[in-house]
Amino acid sequence: MKDKKFGATEVREIIIPGMRGCVTWYGDIVILHITDDKRVPIAMVVINLVTTYIEKLLVTDSYRRKGLATSLLLLVEEIAKEAGLDRVTATTDLSNQATLGLFRKVGYSELIAFEKRLDDMS
Repeated sequence: MKDKKFGATEVREIIIPGMRGCVTWYGDIVILHITDDKRVPIAMVVINLVTTYIEKLLVTDSYRRKGLATSLLLLVEEIAKEAGLDRVTATTDLSNQATLGLFRKVGYSELIAFEKRLDDMS
């Protein structure tokens, strides 16, 4: 069933104690968003099921270091498996030690990538 207001192809509620969560499919893009009991946003993950790439992973400061990002990554992996994917890819800056630690803890392998920002060319 399609949600006419937002164009969602599927919406699922997820249960996290003391929080409210929702997984919404927009074709090949999946958005997981978590709010507190007053519906204040506290976390979000966006994954592209075509590229298998986690586009965004955000957790507000007051909810960090409580296992929420780990739980979200594991949920993303479940959704990816349901979609028939065999991998999930994410990137972060090498200076972002917290996110590097998170990915390592959950079992992600490190790859080397190079990037050139074209808008910085003189």
